[in-house]
Amino acid sequence: MADLQQAHLLVQLFSENWLTPDDEAFPSGLEAWQHQQAQEAGIEVIQWRDGAIERPTEEEREAFDDDERRHFDLIFQPEVLSVEPPELHRDVVERARAACDLGRKTQVVEDVRTLLIKVTEDDFRAHEEILMEISSQAMCDFAHNGRSVVERVRREKYDAVMVVLSDGCTEDWCEDRGWELKQARQTFRDTGPLYAWFDAGSWRGAPPTMFPGILMIRGKQELSTLCDAIAKGRAT
Repeated sequence: MADLQQAHLLVQLFSENWLTPDDEAFPSGLEAWQHQQAQEAGIEVIQWRDGAIERPTEEEREAFDDDERRHFDLIFQPEVLSVEPPELHRDVVERARAACDLGRKTQVVEDVRTLLIKVTEDDFRAHEEILMEISSQAMCDFAHNGRSVVERVRREKYDAVMVVLSDGCTEDWCEDRGWELKQARQTFRDTGPLYAWFDAGSWRGAPPTMFPGILMIRGKQELSTLCDAIAKGRAT
């Protein structure tokens, strides 16, 4: 757990499987030990379990061995989240930013880029692997609907805003998102984020709204275009 010395936040992701540690070294279980180490280091912890996991019945618990019973008791604690992945991602991003702002660590994270991705919920599931790939290069905030791009950018100074297009989008949805991007561009002008469309490869609708400076990214192989632009802080 040496990496905890450089961490702002510990996120524990639980499935039905569990680790079987050395009982003498970790009498309460490895996951519980990790949680304790983070708390002692003053690091906030987010715990999440797959929402598809069902709480075992009393009859099932009686058949568990010690490790299995300990694991399921842990993952069904009240503080363990079971929200959908996009909501978990937003929560992690918000808490990580808050931890940085509070200055819990003496090390300062520099040049962190933030990206707002507008996507339908179905499309997030369809392209989760692709969209999560960009998370390694920028702190991403996923939004399905709700506040407009202008409201979101005004509240949080994003470096980029990307809208995902695929067969899960209606033309009306695409048109509305284009209007949002254009409105944001007119509102913030040169002080605002860069803007991009991401065609996941299955969009068959009308061409989306374009304007000077907006990027059109087609397929996973072109995501590096946006990553490079985010790194430079401007559209290329």
